[in-house]
Amino acid sequence: MKKTLTSVLLMLVALSFGEVSQAICGDTAKWEHSFTALSPTLTRRLASLSPDGGEGVNSSVCVYFPLAPVGKGARGEGDHRTFRRIGFFHNFSLRAMEESHSLSFGVRAAARSGEGQATNGKSVFRGAESRALHTKGRWVLDSQGEPIAPPTAGGRMQGLQTSGLDYDGKFLWAVGDQRSNFAGHVFRIDPNTAHLVGDPVKLDFHSKMPGGIPESLRVTNPDLEGLCVKRGDPLIFYIAVETDGTYVLESRYTLGEKISPVDRVLRARFSIEPAPGDPNTRFEGVTTDGESLFLAYERDGQGQPHIYRGPLPLNTSELRLDDLNVPFSSLPPRPGKGAINVNDVTLLHIQPPTLAIIARDQERLLFYELTTRQLSYVDLDFRDPDDKEIYWTSPEGIAIDLEGDCLWLITDPDSQHGNYRRRDEPAASGNYADMVPLLFEIRLSQALAARIPAKE
Repeated sequence: MKKTLTSVLLMLVALSFGEVSQAICGDTAKWEHSFTALSPTLTRRLASLSPDGGEGVNSSVCVYFPLAPVGKGARGEGDHRTFRRIGFFHNFSLRAMEESHSLSFGVRAAARSGEGQATNGKSVFRGAESRALHTKGRWVLDSQGEPIAPPTAGGRMQGLQTSGLDYDGKFLWAVGDQRSNFAGHVFRIDPNTAHLVGDPVKLDFHSKMPGGIPESLRVTNPDLEGLCVKRGDPLIFYIAVETDGTYVLESRYTLGEKISPVDRVLRARFSIEPAPGDPNTRFEGVTTDGESLFLAYERDGQGQPHIYRGPLPLNTSELRLDDLNVPFSSLPPRPGKGAINVNDVTLLHIQPPTLAIIARDQERLLFYELTTRQLSYVDLDFRDPDDKEIYWTSPEGIAIDLEGDCLWLITDPDSQHGNYRRRDEPAASGNYADMVPLLFEIRLSQALAARIPAKE
């Protein structure tokens, strides 16, 4: 009798909430139209196994579609709307009527509305079931919509070779690694078209730099693997160096210029040195909260990835780094994929503050909460623009637009092992053969809601 009365009461409360939501929001379609008109930026704005570590593939997939249309979109934006302001009321009503005897208000409402963040100080996770998150990419082309191919077959230059990714509020930025046609350059990308905006911007190592230029960087093709942006005018780039040393470049770029001068080379000093190993598996990603840098160290000589944090030095070039000791060993293996490595990182300014990390060889998104030390993961199902499976995607860049609910991933095509191709084809052809990167988009709230906690 008591259970029946409880169920009836919950149903009445749920129905009341439904009426309130209608009173607040009115007709859903009209509300969506009005909201879109007021905020057009909210309507649209995360791999291939390289046995020897690869040359650094950065994947930037960004989808922020809080008002995505019903049905699977051509750009892989998902299959349902998420209306945050009315989602609580409607989802509360539905869930209450479906299982009023076991309703957990905060957790269920957040999970069903796709928020996936925190309720009462506790993280909301999907559960233990595993289903890969589908995302369909777009080719990253030049400003005229044409692919940027290697100038000669089998040469050093292998197309754009985009590594790292960040978002400045309007555009995405990536950097060319040592095999790029534009090594030592940064690229500006329009997230709406996946086309370059203007010409690549050259990083200039000038002789008056404090502390001088390390000899290993006096080359025409430095191995630059990760990039983040500190917003402002000028923009400040922090760019991670991999095989040429454990350095981070600091460069100030004035919009419209063709050159971005490198003002400092920050030299990493580890509180505990990582186990020595392949120099091609060192710094792969970098992000900042404005006061500190976070660096993704792909994997050490014992196969262990690391995330380091260190305060930005004010008057020196020494970057002191402490290991966050992220429990990567608690992640389960992913059948058919490679060993764990980390290839880019970005910071989510949510509660609790969370690092979003791309694990290239496992084709996974990782989320690490800085205060709770909770690690979680989301398996990814990467597809090309024709919705075909990719043999080795090689994502190495990640960027976030928190307000736009968008997460981007970008690939750094594996140019050495013939892995960058469609799974149903024995050899690369078309844009795959030209090493054209792919840009992926995922709704951030969808990824957060899909998180699976790693084992303790």
